[in-house]
Amino acid sequence: MQERGRTKNCIAFLLVLLMSVAGCSGEDASALADAFLPPPVETGSGIIYSTEYMGAARILQNATAQKDENRQRQLLRKAIRGFTADLEQRSSDVSVTYNNRGVAYARLGEYELAIADYTAALEISPTSADFVKNRGLAYEQWGDLDKALADFRTFLAQIADAPGERQSEERTYFSRKIAELSSQTENAEESDDNVATVLEKGDVMP
Repeated sequence: MQERGRTKNCIAFLLVLLMSVAGCSGEDASALADAFLPPPVETGSGIIYSTEYMGAARILQNATAQKDENRQRQLLRKAIRGFTADLEQRSSDVSVTYNNRGVAYARLGEYELAIADYTAALEISPTSADFVKNRGLAYEQWGDLDKALADFRTFLAQIADAPGERQSEERTYFSRKIAELSSQTENAEESDDNVATVLEKGDVMP
């Protein structure tokens, strides 16, 4: 009975997360993408989430809403410790835990660690569009635009059959982002070509 009650509590909390994300539209969808919020969690997976995971997820949600930067960073560190404790204890599907720890690292600006966690999540759940999207955002912030573009293109392909509202909002947002980043990488390639041409002529670079 105690285990059943714990499961019901877990599902109730996860449904709150789902509703908070699903209620966003238009400009809010763009804000969510930039904010590295965790993706909705499927409650029908049969996974019982640990106390460490549930506590860390609540802390991460509170950190996201925190306006004081120092307090936010403290909460993010605390969330990371909780997700790490969950990873040490569990042997089942921990892809969501890896993703959410990656979210916390990304919010702290520790993009290399975030990318490592998103990649670990994708190794377990390779078809998760949300994990691909989050890794692409981390790659973009880290400055690896080629890998960011690859992830964003994969993400768009994965949500091609998603429900209309999500497909419309996120396809618009990430299509624009792909166009923007493609322009930046093309300009960088043109610049590299110009430098190579100058060096071949023997000119001195300023």
